[in-house]
Amino acid sequence: MLKIIANPNREQYQKITNAIKDNDGKCCCIIQPTKCMCDYFKNQNKPGPCICGRFIKIEVPDVVYPTSMDEWR
Repeated sequence: MLKIIANPNREQYQKITNAIKDNDGKCCCIIQPTKCMCDYFKNQNKPGPCICGRFIKIEVPDVVYPTSMDEWR
């Protein structure tokens, strides 16, 4: 399962976030500006950063929750 996280490099994350704010919330890295988070990244099916590097998709293990109280014991 993939999870989206903010870039752990806080300086880089903040620099990109400020550029996006200055660009009316639109990604600065795509030819046709789209609101951040871009559809390209949302539809990405593998781990890795978005085009601008603000967000990263990471692989996390699937969590299986018990379906009954008996399974909790």
